[in-house]
Amino acid sequence: MRLGLHAMPISERMTEAKRIILARHGPVSSSLRTRISGHQFTEFVNELQASGLASNATPPLESLSLAQAAAILVTSDLLRSVQSAQLLAPNKPTISDSVFREVQVPATIRSSVVLRRSTWIVMARVLWLCRAWPGVESRFAARERAGDAARRLEQLADEYGSVFLVGHGYFNLLIARELRGRGWDGSRHPATRNWGTSTYLK
Repeated sequence: MRLGLHAMPISERMTEAKRIILARHGPVSSSLRTRISGHQFTEFVNELQASGLASNATPPLESLSLAQAAAILVTSDLLRSVQSAQLLAPNKPTISDSVFREVQVPATIRSSVVLRRSTWIVMARVLWLCRAWPGVESRFAARERAGDAARRLEQLADEYGSVFLVGHGYFNLLIARELRGRGWDGSRHPATRNWGTSTYLK
């Protein structure tokens, strides 16, 4: 965790709406178009977990503006999330926490069928939704973690007024559900494209 001293609480602005922005990280260096068999999916998942951003990753102006206007940035501890925050607002105080990691998918797929990596990711997520998998975070555990993540973001919003999370597609969806259930006004379906943002107010 690294937090700059210049990110001071903004108690003088407590009359303004608190703001939490959920953003997805930028495009990763690992190619999602490469075709692999199901047997190769485990190797790809391990590669993806360690991947940083693509060399040509460039945040759009809207995302840059929102990140730089926020009082504080938050990321998961995965490299693609941390590097995205560094591109969005390199001089902003940033907190990195594993509670914001993407939800795992089952990585063992016994199939010789060859599909794009992106297709295998979708299929693995569907399999995860269907039942529990040994060694993989369950749906219940993921929802519990999303509740913890939402409460953490709320605490930061109470303290600083505005928070920008550089998170992950599926887990941001779970966080959004938790925030809406806790009275935050925003989209039921946060943006899932790279660099996409969704704002929640209270």
